[in-house]
Amino acid sequence: MFFRRRAGAVNLASVALSILAVVALVAAASFALIQRATADPADEAMASLIEREAELTNEIDQVRTAMDLYSVSLESARAATASARDVLPRVGERIPPGSLNDVQSAQAMLEGLIAQPPSVSIPDYSRGSINERSLVDVGHALDKIREIENSLPALVATVRDARADLIDASTVFRGALVSVGMALQKAAAERVADASAANDSFGAAVAAASGELGSAQAAGGDGLSQMSAVVAALDALDVENQRVLDERRGATDGSSRGTTVPRTTSPPAAPAPSSTAPAPAPAPEETASPDPAPVPSGSASTFASAAVSANA
Repeated sequence: MFFRRRAGAVNLASVALSILAVVALVAAASFALIQRATADPADEAMASLIEREAELTNEIDQVRTAMDLYSVSLESARAATASARDVLPRVGERIPPGSLNDVQSAQAMLEGLIAQPPSVSIPDYSRGSINERSLVDVGHALDKIREIENSLPALVATVRDARADLIDASTVFRGALVSVGMALQKAAAERVADASAANDSFGAAVAAASGELGSAQAAGGDGLSQMSAVVAALDALDVENQRVLDERRGATDGSSRGTTVPRTTSPPAAPAPSSTAPAPAPAPEETASPDPAPVPSGSASTFASAAVSANA
């Protein structure tokens, strides 16, 4: 009986406390309703304006962030195409004809996007001078915020689409550059094998530059600066190879000019007589003395006359 009476006292106290809590809650709610109902409408309007201005600032920052990201992609694309205009013509002299067709098409598409950036003007909101106690002035400010907010989604979409197109075109361009890099690496290896006259250090420099090109493109880079280094190393290799060949050729030509022809030991043949030289005098002919005529058996006068006839 004692316990039951004590328990009943506790229950009564709990119920009393609960009733007091409900009364306090109802009183607080009633006080808030009364306070809101009796608040100045101009104060509520200004509070709403300040809240909407904060939201508008965040939304404008989103547009500005999208534009910043687009600008970064745009500058990267501009730098890549400018480098390509300088490097690719020299690379084209080192690789097979037609190897630049794909990359040139991709470059033209990317340059077209670069030349036509999106026309986006980020709004700059600032609250003008208004009468904060005037519902009309505050209402006009809210209308201006609403107008700006309605234009922002289209601006964000335009910038993001332009950046997506730029990134896609840049990706295609880099993919085409990878093919060019592979063609240049192959041509470089063949040239090193052909230029055997040059010192091995020149071939090693070409191989090192070619390896850096492959690593850069494997990491996602365009490899244009590395291509330029490969071409420069190949130029140095060609110059050195030609210098050595010219040096060898000069040494060979010099030894050929220094060779002498041995003299013959036989005497030279007598020169043919000139047609204007006087003919040698003929040797005098020996005249045989005539046999003495037989002495005729006649007189002396007849012998004498015969002798005279013989001498005549």
